Amino acid sequence: MKTIAILRHGEAVYGGDYDASRALTDHGIINSRVAAKTLYDNFLAEGGLQAIFYSPFLRTQQTAEAVLAAFDDSLIIAEASNMLLGDNTPLNVCLWLETLPFDRILLVSHQPLVSCLVDWLVQGTDSFKLGGTNNYPFHPSSLAMLSADITAQGCANLLSFTHHPSR
Repeated sequence: MKTIAILRHGEAVYGGDYDASRALTDHGIINSRVAAKTLYDNFLAEGGLQAIFYSPFLRTQQTAEAVLAAFDDSLIIAEASNMLLGDNTPLNVCLWLETLPFDRILLVSHQPLVSCLVDWLVQGTDSFKLGGTNNYPFHPSSLAMLSADITAQGCANLLSFTHHPSR
């Protein structure tokens, strides 16, 4: 059984010349730390977190770093992956997840991917193709915890869905 946490990055600054270089705001850093505490509590009961994967954007990297600091565990694998860019499809992410040798994973990504991925895994709905993300509305620092034997369409159970306030 896999435990998969899906976390939207913390609140980021607006504007800028290049979207990938947008950093977290002070509130984004604080709420990422609060989300990290929730993750720590959830994964402690599961035997700890094994790996964190995040998109290569600065704000997801900073969010992942906040989580790593909360766990204080040098054995956690942490790396960027283009699979977690916001415009990827849930099917592609699920196929990639099936290749990973970990059972307790955190994914840090963007909208609309985070909402669509939870929708795909839990309800089996391809909301990405429909352009909708209403079933699981992720705000900055929102966190979904899922369990699944396999990471495929409609095969996961939603354990919790927590919004960490952005203000």
